[in-house]
Amino acid sequence: MSLFETIKVLLSDKRGRAIVKLGIYMIFMAFVIIYIQVRNDREHIEKENFNTPKTTYSETIKFLDYEYKLESNDGIIRFFEGEHEYVVRGDEVYEGKELVDFKFLFWNLTPTLIDDLTKNVEPYSETKYKDSTIEKTYYISLIEFTKKFIGTNSLEEFEDKDIIIKTKKKDNEMVSVYLDLTNYYYFFEQDKNLEVEIAY
Repeated sequence: MSLFETIKVLLSDKRGRAIVKLGIYMIFMAFVIIYIQVRNDREHIEKENFNTPKTTYSETIKFLDYEYKLESNDGIIRFFEGEHEYVVRGDEVYEGKELVDFKFLFWNLTPTLIDDLTKNVEPYSETKYKDSTIEKTYYISLIEFTKKFIGTNSLEEFEDKDIIIKTKKKDNEMVSVYLDLTNYYYFFEQDKNLEVEIAY
């Protein structure tokens, strides 16, 4: 007897109809439970991915007249300029065994830092392009930036100053970041603007 014929027979009396209704209800509840579980798993994964620092990535970073190729592998950061290779160890940078002094700690501009600075900020503007790229512009407090970038509140008297961050994402993946850090750099080199471009 086919499934259709079985259902037809069951529907022919009260008890059979009750069994069919119970079966439909159980199937419906099973679908609801599976849907809720899948959604919760997806939300958990997305939350976990968002909160987990991205420690493996590569990028090209340009500022002033410099261009560096940077690689981060599980938190070990190396960057290259021509034939020169540098390794970041804590707050220090080495070329081979020689300690090198960098005034601008550009390697701290990590994808995690960018996400952390912008995640709770309403974008000043947003542009959607035909290729699905989304560009957002943010104004970030200079105080908040310095606190997370170099771990200091030493510029608290300049609480009315901002830095500008423009992000470009495609399919929820970061493509590039532009930062206007002139207000930050002013306190180190007063006669220079500082614009940073990062491509992933």
